[in-house]
Amino acid sequence: MTKFYTSKYDRVFRSIFIDDDNHELLEGLLSTCLGTHIKIIKLLKTELSVNSSKERVKRLDLLVKTVDDMINLELNTNFNIATKVRNLNYFTSFYSSTTNVGSNYDSKTGYIHIDLFYGMSLNKPCIDEFSLYSKESNDYYVDNFKIIIVNMDKIMKFWYDENEKMIKQYDLLIMLNLEPNDLNKLEKISNNKKLVKKYKDKVCKLNEDYDFLAPISAEQDYIMLMNTEKQLAVEEGYAEGKEEGYVEGKEKGYKDGIEQGIEQGIEQGIEQGIEQGIEKGSMQSKIEIIKNMQNNHLSKEQIIKYLGISEEEYYFLIKE
Repeated sequence: MTKFYTSKYDRVFRSIFIDDDNHELLEGLLSTCLGTHIKIIKLLKTELSVNSSKERVKRLDLLVKTVDDMINLELNTNFNIATKVRNLNYFTSFYSSTTNVGSNYDSKTGYIHIDLFYGMSLNKPCIDEFSLYSKESNDYYVDNFKIIIVNMDKIMKFWYDENEKMIKQYDLLIMLNLEPNDLNKLEKISNNKKLVKKYKDKVCKLNEDYDFLAPISAEQDYIMLMNTEKQLAVEEGYAEGKEEGYVEGKEKGYKDGIEQGIEQGIEQGIEQGIEQGIEKGSMQSKIEIIKNMQNNHLSKEQIIKYLGISEEEYYFLIKE
């Protein structure tokens, strides 16, 4: 069965919603997240300036200007502190560089960061808002900066539970995760039938475009192979480590020997798995995978980790 790529994939999401000629879908999505009608004036460039040689390239996923606000939207497949810190770092960099223009600081424009998060607890709100606000003095530090977190898993649960009332409320978020048959069902009950149909047509068309899908599927396949190789190597290393630990335990003590043997075995297994994973692809395929990962905004550190290559090999490959 051919895999269908939904907008949970960053490349699909950006291709559908970043449209200079028609903002209708994006306006609908942002309006759902913010609970108010959004009218986009223009899309802005998403690459932020780098201020020192130690900084890596910083890219926002999606950035728009409305009459009153600057809105950044990020799609995140993992809910963890590292992702939140990275997103906040990028958006505050944008806030800093944009408000400090001319002879005055801009305190009028609203700056809104939206995180679409997967992997959150179902106990968290569907949509939560954060701001620089004092609970003691009941006042804002600044009132033109806020962060919106969207709990995509909790919202998708309304679909699986067939909660029609909540499905209608969050239809434009739910559609991001659905395949064609479910999109047809959503279209029938949606409050935004026109937008759901428009989205369905676009995502189905993308899934028929081999040239568009090839980088996604190749990258995913390579990462899965790498993860499998590493896991097998870890398991083998664990077994070998136990045996080595037992032998050493006769001399240094059974308990200490086992622990050290396991640790060494796992370490050796991981290293072996990484080496085997690297050998599976030609240099050209790794170059293409790196390019695809960069296009999907993966950092240098993430690429090095996923591909199991050294920093030197990384720089060698991107120069080819």
